[in-house]
Amino acid sequence: MKMRDAMYVAWHQAAFQRAKKMPALSAALGDKKAPQVRTNGQMLAMFKSMAKKGVPLTIRRVG
Repeated sequence: MKMRDAMYVAWHQAAFQRAKKMPALSAALGDKKAPQVRTNGQMLAMFKSMAKKGVPLTIRRVG
């Protein structure tokens, strides 16, 4: 382990010891947020934009 990595671990260990309340594990690990849920209108606009740029796709209504 490099000295920089060891110092990083030591600093965060000390910070967690001083914390009155532990952060959520996902926040502490820096996990990414779930992808945004898009509406049907947003998805249709995205696909139309892709079609204008020459992406070969077929857009049709289902349901």
